[in-house]
Amino acid sequence: MNGNGAERPVRTALVTGSSQGIGRAIAEWLAREGRVVGINGRDAAAVQATVEAFTAQGWRAFAAPGDVTRADDVARMVDAALGANGSLDILVNNAGGVAGVEASASFEAFEEAAWHAVLDRNLTGVFLCCRAAVPHMKARGWGRIVNVASESARVPIVPRTAGYAYAAAKSGILGLSRVLASELGPYGITVNVVAPGFTRSGPRIEAFYNALPPEKQAARVAATAVKRWAELPEIASAVGYLASEEASYCIGAVLDVNGGSFMP
Repeated sequence: MNGNGAERPVRTALVTGSSQGIGRAIAEWLAREGRVVGINGRDAAAVQATVEAFTAQGWRAFAAPGDVTRADDVARMVDAALGANGSLDILVNNAGGVAGVEASASFEAFEEAAWHAVLDRNLTGVFLCCRAAVPHMKARGWGRIVNVASESARVPIVPRTAGYAYAAAKSGILGLSRVLASELGPYGITVNVVAPGFTRSGPRIEAFYNALPPEKQAARVAATAVKRWAELPEIASAVGYLASEEASYCIGAVLDVNGGSFMP
C-alpha cells in the first residue's frame, strides 16, 4: 500500500552482476520487498542457480544472463525483464570489478588493453544498460536507476591490480549519473549512485584482505570512522532505498556507504 491506501504496482528490477556478492545481496533485498528481480551475470549456470535459490524462498525472479559490455546481450537482458512482468522499472548497475584483468601495478607500464577492459566492464556497461532501459521507463513515466560506484571514485586509494582504470571508471559513473539525472528527472525517472567502501562482499575480497601484511590490514580498517568494513545488507539497503517509491526526490545524489572513510 502507498500513503493513500492504494496498492502499489509490482515493480520489475534488473540487477547486473547479481549472481554473487554485492549484486546478489541487492537482488535479495529487492526480492524481499516484493519486486520481480532479474538476475544477471556472464555465467548462465550461476545465474540460473541464483534464480532457483530465490524461487525456493518464494521470491519472484528471472534469469537475464549476459555481458554488460555487449549491446546485444544487454538488449536480451532488457527483453527478459519485459517478458517476465511487462516492464522494466528499476535498473541497478552493479556489474564491474577487475577480477581476471591482467595489469601492471606500475602506472608507467599500465597496458592499454587492461585500461579498456576495466572501463568497459565498469563504465561502458552502465551506459549500455541505461541506454537500453530508459525508453521503457520513459514510456511508463516512472523509473529508478541506481548506479553502484565505489569509494575509489572519492578518495585516492592506493591501487592494486588495474586500480587506475577502476578509479577512473567509477569516477565516470558519478559524472554520467549527474547528467542522466538532470535529463531524466522530468520523465519521472530518478538516477542516483551508491558508493560503497570496503565491503565484505565474498571470498575474493576476503582473500585479498587476508593476504595483506597485518599493518596494512590494520590501516585499511583504521581508515574508517567505525573501524570495520561493511557488511552486505548495509550496501543493499542503501540501494533499496534509492530504488523505492519514497526516493522520488533524490535526484543525482551520491550515497556514500563507507563507514566514514570519505565525508563530503
